Amino acid sequence: MEGIPQISRTTKVTREGHTTTTVEGKTLNDGYELQLKNPDGSMDAVISIDFFKDIIPGYENKTFEQARDWLIKHKLIGPEAKTFTISYRIPTQAQSSINPLKFVDVIPIVRDTIILPKDFVSLTGSDFDIDKLYLSRLNINMENIENPDQMFIYSNSVDPNNKKETLDTLKNAFTNRLLSSYITLLMDKNSANTKWRSIDKDTQLWEEVYNDLYDVEKAPIQSMSQDTLAYQTQVKNNFVVGKIGIGPFALANNNHIYTMLYNISLSENESSWLHSVGK
Repeated sequence: MEGIPQISRTTKVTREGHTTTTVEGKTLNDGYELQLKNPDGSMDAVISIDFFKDIIPGYENKTFEQARDWLIKHKLIGPEAKTFTISYRIPTQAQSSINPLKFVDVIPIVRDTIILPKDFVSLTGSDFDIDKLYLSRLNINMENIENPDQMFIYSNSVDPNNKKETLDTLKNAFTNRLLSSYITLLMDKNSANTKWRSIDKDTQLWEEVYNDLYDVEKAPIQSMSQDTLAYQTQVKNNFVVGKIGIGPFALANNNHIYTMLYNISLSENESSWLHSVGK
């Protein structure tokens, strides 16, 4: 989610040049605006606390404040938090679709809600339809949880007397090594040229190359051309047989979902096309 979740009560005020966001009487991130790019190359994010429910001891019996304090203490959220998560947008179209996240705060709601910097929309090219943001985080070694520098480290040793535990440990270790490599690359200053530019620059490049290869000439759009029978027929055919392009059905997906949710269908009668096909 880009912005503030509607299910929580929120207000925004400007104070000393900062945007302060209040959720249910609590100020997120100490009142500071979420940063798209921190000095270390990470991106600020606020996430629903259920993201950590599998690692907070006694999560079900803790209040939100108790669970939040535990996360801050162990540097999983807050100003001293480690960057141990990457987000990737699907469809992934460029390096700017993947971001290393630093969780600065949590919100007391569930169902996988995330708040991101306001410029995230232009960076990733989100258009509020079927875009999804997936998260992958490092496995946390609970035996080392009291040591922030060791909490993501697993032993590579093999215990022949406990094969299952050894396999699980090795799996976590290799997964962390792979994901850590991604995080290091995304936060590297040498990748800034491709990481922090808008996705529109990359998609524009693809379109220009395609047009040059196939000598595509874009015809000027005539006024009211969308109302012509030819245009309407072309749109219908695109939905029937498919269309070349990036996410051709994305912008119409909301309408498709609504028709299914409310059980909307075309009425069948003697003059309908569906009726004639059925015969």
